[in-house]
Amino acid sequence: MHDQAVSQRFHPPLDSFAGAVRAPTVSVEELAFGAEDLAAVRKLVFEWASGLGLGSERAEQLVGAVNELTSNSVRHGGGHGELRMWCEERMLLLEVRDRGHIAESPLSRTRPAPAQPTGRGLWLAEELSDLLQIRSGPRGSVVRVHMLLT
Repeated sequence: MHDQAVSQRFHPPLDSFAGAVRAPTVSVEELAFGAEDLAAVRKLVFEWASGLGLGSERAEQLVGAVNELTSNSVRHGGGHGELRMWCEERMLLLEVRDRGHIAESPLSRTRPAPAQPTGRGLWLAEELSDLLQIRSGPRGSVVRVHMLLT
């Protein structure tokens, strides 16, 4: 993975879509990523989730959700982003931060029509996870995936 200076880390304000998400209460693994890192991110997420006891099928779903989000960061969020991962109370939490702005309200998100050329990323991430939280403002976005260890 490529390194990024601490000053370039993404910590956008969480000023839209119903306020801030709850801060982690445990240590968090953080990783900056760009387009060249997406395959390594998928592998890392699968190994991390599996290592914590998430079954193979659910780990693959989690990888799919995070892949959609990190790919969106590369395409729409400035070409790179930051992945944060932690586990609290048997819940895996993965958060993707970038400088993109999500204008669409999460409440209006519906299944994209088959002929629609784009717009599946957030919908698919939500379908693959137990819960998807989105916070976005003019200076950046945070999307958090929740997956219960079962």
